Amino acid sequence: MRPVVLEFVREPRLGHVKRRLAATEGEHEALRIYRLLAEDVHRALREAQSRGTLDVILCVTDGPEGGPATRTVAAWLPEARAVWAQGEGDLGVRLERAIARAFAAGAPAVAAVGTDVVGLTPERLAEAFAALAQADVVLAPTPDGGYGLLALKRPAPVLFGDIPWSTPEVAARTRAAARAAGLTLVELAGLSDVDTAADLEGVLPTLSVLVPVLDEMPRLPERLGFLARAARQHPGEVEIIVADGGSQDGSLEAARALGLHVLATRRGRGTQLRGAAEAARGRWLWTVHADAEVAPGTLERVLLHARRGTHPWAFTRTRIDAPGPFYGLLATLTEIRARWLKLPYGDQGVLVKRSLYEHVGGYADVPLFEDVLLARRLARHASPACLGGDLTLDGRRWRRRGLARTSLGNLGLLARFLLLGRQSEDLVGGYDRLLG
Repeated sequence: MRPVVLEFVREPRLGHVKRRLAATEGEHEALRIYRLLAEDVHRALREAQSRGTLDVILCVTDGPEGGPATRTVAAWLPEARAVWAQGEGDLGVRLERAIARAFAAGAPAVAAVGTDVVGLTPERLAEAFAALAQADVVLAPTPDGGYGLLALKRPAPVLFGDIPWSTPEVAARTRAAARAAGLTLVELAGLSDVDTAADLEGVLPTLSVLVPVLDEMPRLPERLGFLARAARQHPGEVEIIVADGGSQDGSLEAARALGLHVLATRRGRGTQLRGAAEAARGRWLWTVHADAEVAPGTLERVLLHARRGTHPWAFTRTRIDAPGPFYGLLATLTEIRARWLKLPYGDQGVLVKRSLYEHVGGYADVPLFEDVLLARRLARHASPACLGGDLTLDGRRWRRRGLARTSLGNLGLLARFLLLGRQSEDLVGGYDRLLG
């Protein structure tokens, strides 16, 4: 039998995980972050298992073996060698029980890891098991005074019997227990874990930029390329998610050539943006339409707002790429609408904190006015802030059909939508004709 890693995990249910994080970020956001962290840990464990160096066993907090919780976790985190229930008792009792069970099954060495640790890799696991050649216990401490990994080459119940779990004393008391029992201990470079919002810095992106795309060549590489270069100035803090709705002009391939995260979705801006948001890992979401040009410094202003976190949603100033004073007036009027009616449109670069986005239900999976639906729900919680920076909107449709005709057409479609309270084929057809 190979060494065993026990992956301690909770069933991912709303209100059941990351309660300290949920106190500030909301239960939906806490659950989303927990799932991301657990999936990252499990990915590393699966990779190590595929190399033939260890076996992974899921240890589930909730319910009996074979019950709903263990089945849910097994489907969520696949390819483990077995799924065990942790059983009753505090964390020490459950750790001792699972480790003893693994040794009784013939494991030559056993490690236990949590699913909220950051930085776990197959190489770190190999390092931990290799260290057991010179030590009885291997510990990887975390900054909060606990530990993210514990490895043993034989059962050691003394390490679990008198520990004040979920306190800053866990690692120190474990070291003391090992010394008192005459066990040799090696410490590895610490892992980090996530319990509070402060722990998220450097773990997940601060900002996810959502870009819906549909047949945007030939200018897409230039616009996305500038955005990608700006994002690379903030490694780990900014990610770009491109959602292509079935482009036939090479837009999908152009976005992939830039090395961006690209999704192929059904057509419809609401559908595309909802898919992009689901794939995003960031704590803030910024929507940028593919026909918008992001001015230098705008991404930095948006990111600064997200870092400060003082206002839960906002929009970006815009201008229209078309000659004449009336286009400047139109841009001013759109800003007034966004400020005073709390109704920024999607092409105004809407920025929203992820927890609020989840709380109001996110983008609707609809072909039209997904931006209006979202803004109206967000406005019930706060007025939008106006960010600095600048988005330049492509003026083709205004130039092609005329400023007055296009603007009045947009208002007419919006009025019909608000009166109907729903989408309709006639409404979608009217929008397509307006664009065409």
